[in-house]
Amino acid sequence: MATNIRTGALAGIDGLSVTAEVDISRGLPGFHLVGLPGAEVRESRERVLAALRHSGLRLPVGKITVNLAPAGVRKQGASFDLAIAMGIVAATEPIDRHRSPGGRSQALFLGELSLFGELRPVRGLLAIVLAAAGRGETRVVVPASQAWEAALVDGVAVVGVATLTEAIGWWRTGRVPPASGPRSGPASVPPPPEDCMDTLLGGLRGQSQVRKAAVLTATGLPGSTTSPQPRASARWATSPPADRSMGVTDHRASMARVLNESSASGLGRWRKAMTAALLRTRWRSS
Repeated sequence: MATNIRTGALAGIDGLSVTAEVDISRGLPGFHLVGLPGAEVRESRERVLAALRHSGLRLPVGKITVNLAPAGVRKQGASFDLAIAMGIVAATEPIDRHRSPGGRSQALFLGELSLFGELRPVRGLLAIVLAAAGRGETRVVVPASQAWEAALVDGVAVVGVATLTEAIGWWRTGRVPPASGPRSGPASVPPPPEDCMDTLLGGLRGQSQVRKAAVLTATGLPGSTTSPQPRASARWATSPPADRSMGVTDHRASMARVLNESSASGLGRWRKAMTAALLRTRWRSS
């Protein structure tokens, strides 16, 4: 019994297509994970098996081999947990890929599993979904707490699941789980404090031009030091306030969040407040 499930990984600030290939064969019981996995990925064995047990599923008897392709790229993070678990389920309960209604067998699965089967958010989800949409993917299954984030990408149907049981139920029946709990997203981000800019740029006292350049660069607005069109700054500065609204677009808001999530340094934390403000502004204007 063998199958493959689509998933993704974060490579820098770009999304990478990854396929979880699962094979269950006769032999001594065991779980083997290959495909150049990192430490977090190797630990997924314990998370996945425990989550399957606590979800009321009987573990298959035999040798379980999981390959994360392409094998030449190191895999980091815990975003593969859901895909591996669904691969084991699919290998024991195969669905005809050519007759599967709604393209469930071709969906992209992302999410970290707890030992009890709950889905936890993962880093870099927006970048992975953006890359998947660029490849023509049309459906993704993500943690319910991040469904709003995946929904920022046009042309992709988002299925938000809170537990592995809900993901398996959708796989078997195609019924989308009802949304539960408070909505989390840009609209729920509290407004920044009045002294937000003083806190972020406190080290640039008396340097108004440098402060302005730092803000533009951090937010990716026109006229930043990396902008290929210097005249865009003049057009933005001279336009009426109602027309410029900080130049926030869906693409800029998405890329701001991608950069924020992809940065593991203090720069990412420095950008967090600015990213939240950009996303909230765009959310309220839509």
